[in-house]
Amino acid sequence: MIYEGVVNSRSAELIIQRLKTILMITEEEPYMTSRVEKYRVFRHTAMFLIKRNVGLSFAQIGRLFHKDHATVIHAYRSVKNQLSFAEKLGIDKYRTNALTTEESRAAFDFLISYDDRPYSGLLSDLDSVENQIRELYVMRRRIKNKINETQIYFQ
Repeated sequence: MIYEGVVNSRSAELIIQRLKTILMITEEEPYMTSRVEKYRVFRHTAMFLIKRNVGLSFAQIGRLFHKDHATVIHAYRSVKNQLSFAEKLGIDKYRTNALTTEESRAAFDFLISYDDRPYSGLLSDLDSVENQIRELYVMRRRIKNKINETQIYFQ
């Protein structure tokens, strides 16, 4: 995609910044290898939202958090399972009974209420521009081939 790095990194960074604000996390903390629940919840939620809304690969997301792709896959699946369980049990019941810490509740609330519509519009606009550019390159290639086939000579 044209400008993919710019849009994707900006969207991913916004998700990370919003979640850091909600969970009151400083800049260096989420990238530590700590297993403290607050940081684990942050990383898992951010990885899930980035994968679902931004569309980066597991490896790209792993690079953002200094983790490997298997860790990101595990985080994505665990949050996905958490959401499906919450749906079956009921959001409110799950929130009050299954989530034990305030951080996990805040991250869960952010997860279920997250909306990335402004960026989805931007991404669809970029997709349309990319398709137009691709069509122009195809037309250019056809014209070049036609010129080469006809061998126009000037006298």
